[in-house]
Amino acid sequence: MRILHVSDLHLGEPLGIASGPILERFYAIVAANARTQGFNLAVVTGDIRKHTSGISVDGAIDVIDRIAASAKLLDKRLIHIVPGNHDISRGQSKRIEKIRKSYDYCNGTFDDAKSDLPFMLGRFDDFFWKLCEQYYHDADPWRGRNLNPHYLRVYDGCAFVFVNSSLSCIDRSHDEGLIVGTAYLKILIDKAAGMNCKRVVFFAHHPIQNLANPEETALNALLMSYSGLRFYWMCGDAHKNRRCSKEYIQMYQVGSLTIVKEWIPDFAVYDLGDNVIDRMVFRFLGHLNNPAKPGKSEGGWKHVYIDPKPPSPHYDETLE
Repeated sequence: MRILHVSDLHLGEPLGIASGPILERFYAIVAANARTQGFNLAVVTGDIRKHTSGISVDGAIDVIDRIAASAKLLDKRLIHIVPGNHDISRGQSKRIEKIRKSYDYCNGTFDDAKSDLPFMLGRFDDFFWKLCEQYYHDADPWRGRNLNPHYLRVYDGCAFVFVNSSLSCIDRSHDEGLIVGTAYLKILIDKAAGMNCKRVVFFAHHPIQNLANPEETALNALLMSYSGLRFYWMCGDAHKNRRCSKEYIQMYQVGSLTIVKEWIPDFAVYDLGDNVIDRMVFRFLGHLNNPAKPGKSEGGWKHVYIDPKPPSPHYDETLE
């Protein structure tokens, strides 16, 4: 199985944004890869819009459609979109702080699920839920969010859990204390185990390090309790952390498709084999000696391998 992983588009309104030239070249290199090997899934892990300026739902759908078309994925059920902290309505911090304080880390449950969960989910109403409803229509995978803020899909015996890690976001300065409701994750992992899945791949916007310390400990205990499963955590938000040395899970992180300080413009392709996940990373390097194309940015996309092991033979250094 081959998966395209993109994150942190930070789209502004109108579409003539600084990342526009990079996006155009991104579509082209994805299309080239789709022609050679093809993709089975594509995942966009949040921060679809740039919150301060925003983008219309229609504008965001246009970009997602371009990504899907480039990857030659015509079935929208094979495109998965996870919300980021830019995709919510900011503010109401006092209520969120109260929910965090009353949250039961040991059991992974909210003090009042009938009130707290709908409140947090409601902050996605103005953009992200509208985006999903208009993009997927009746096939919206987030439709059951009031019962579980995350969802599960199984492809070829591999379980994929799409995590709303932005559930308790307040703003950037508070993103080191996130809670996700591990009781909800347990429900989905149990389903995966019941379907004889051997691997569970989480897709979230935030890295594990952004969870509150007690929540990270609870996640650790939960995943360590499944002796027969292997876990992976695929995320975006690659401003600082790109490594996660955990015995119970392997974390892969990608950056943004914009060139801004502390943001690394890259995306990843995962090849899921029987026992391992090989990762190929494409990074936009502005200093490459490629001839500038009309209306395009300097530089280009290059295969880079950032894991601490040598690349497989098929990982070349071909530029676009």
